[in-house]
Amino acid sequence: MKITNLKSYLFQSVKFQVFNHIRNQKISSEDLSRLEIIDISSNLTQKIEFEEFLNVNNHLYGKPEFDDAQYQLWYFSDVADTNFDVEDARIVGSMDKAAMRWNENMKVAVVAENRSIIDFVRTYQKMIEGSNWICEVFKDMDHAREWIR
Repeated sequence: MKITNLKSYLFQSVKFQVFNHIRNQKISSEDLSRLEIIDISSNLTQKIEFEEFLNVNNHLYGKPEFDDAQYQLWYFSDVADTNFDVEDARIVGSMDKAAMRWNENMKVAVVAENRSIIDFVRTYQKMIEGSNWICEVFKDMDHAREWIR
């Protein structure tokens, strides 16, 4: 695998280690709430390829914490360029519909200003209509955090 965005890769690696510590009971839920760590989040910057996003999303599905997660927070405000398109949104929507078997209720908050990402999210929202998953786009992290609480 070729790493094209070291910053997001490092964030994913740190997030993976946090999940490992939770799984191995080295960090409790109490510790997480005190630290205000968001259970499932991704911070992606600069340029993001759909394949990178899909890898992070797939990684979330495999986590034991996914079944009980109440929200996802995706921070794309620093993304300047992406290759996301409508078909990609349909793929993610279909995958999330399948994931609803394990987690029926989810709030998906997306912080973005990039037009491609917003268009992607609008198509994704149509894909999950009628389910207990809801998705909203926000221009800043404060409003997104307020919505997921």
